[in-house]
Amino acid sequence: MKLPLIPSDIQNQRALVRVDFNVPMDGVRIVDDFRILRTLPSIEGLQAQGAAVVLMAHLDTDGERPSLKPIADHCTAHIKNFRFIADVAGSEAKEAVRALSAGEVLMLENLRLDDGETANTSEFARRLASFGDFYVNEAFSASHRKHASIVGVPQYISAYAGPLFQTEVENLSRALNPPRPFLFVLGGKKISTKVPLVEKFLKKADTIVIGGAAAGALLKSRGFDAITTPTEELAVMEKFANAPTIITPLDVAVERGGKRLVVESAAIQAGDMIYDLGPETTALIAQYAKGSKFILWNGPVGYCEKGFVDGTKALAEAFANSGAQVVVGGGETVSFLREWGYLDRFSFVSTGGGAMLAFLVSETLPGIEALARRNPKS
Repeated sequence: MKLPLIPSDIQNQRALVRVDFNVPMDGVRIVDDFRILRTLPSIEGLQAQGAAVVLMAHLDTDGERPSLKPIADHCTAHIKNFRFIADVAGSEAKEAVRALSAGEVLMLENLRLDDGETANTSEFARRLASFGDFYVNEAFSASHRKHASIVGVPQYISAYAGPLFQTEVENLSRALNPPRPFLFVLGGKKISTKVPLVEKFLKKADTIVIGGAAAGALLKSRGFDAITTPTEELAVMEKFANAPTIITPLDVAVERGGKRLVVESAAIQAGDMIYDLGPETTALIAQYAKGSKFILWNGPVGYCEKGFVDGTKALAEAFANSGAQVVVGGGETVSFLREWGYLDRFSFVSTGGGAMLAFLVSETLPGIEALARRNPKS
């Protein structure tokens, strides 16, 4: 997929850059700044080319839309000539943008504080577009949203994909026609949102592992009736009960009487909830990994927030040592890998969660289409 890239002659121009700094927060404390750090080289590159940089970002925590001030405070330590304006696209922001000099960086307030962002109004998109001589999308992880800063702004000024955006598309595209054998591992929550991805890879992947919240539903759909599992998950996994490429867990971790137990799948008792894959199962997956040329992994296979981390750690170690190309994504997965020191041991770690899944299913995103419409010959 060919994307329109930033030209070299941008000195003394204003670069309006959409970034995704919607990072995990604990109050005003940043829990994981992976997305911010991955974007820094792009910002520094624009500064080095003599551009003035205007950053647009959003922050949405549990439906609330707080100020980007804590994010800005964090950025101050990482970005030279940086400042923040507590205005989205009003007169204060307009004046601050007008005063920008080459090499300076200004970050606007949370885009979602203006309803025009999510509604993708032309009026809001035009106001944002007036802040730049050209637009750069460096927010792959937000580009599955049809929001003004993603699809609206490129209608009004020249628009390009940033280096990180390009890297995301190039690496995730490998999974669309991967070298075989191909191992696909899917975990995490909300399996219902990932059904199209499972359906797409049923024939593409040689082996599929289902972990996380859906592992119990998979086992129940295959005749392990004692398992307790949400009705929604069971309804989803029954579609894949007879899929030969999806492996059946040999053993699992459950919690009984407040204690963690590893049991054979056949020994699961009434009322057991599956919280992790067991060591026999992860050892089997490790064998598949050794024989694979390509591994795609999205989502932890255990309930990590509850302390069930053994399965995910075992797979991280196995995949890191497999010799295969390994592409990993999903916010929970990335946070886990960073916490346990695995982040730099894979071929590529995506900043995308929902955007990664959407791209793999549709092979494009609204943000990509917006760039293509602006640059039909690219």
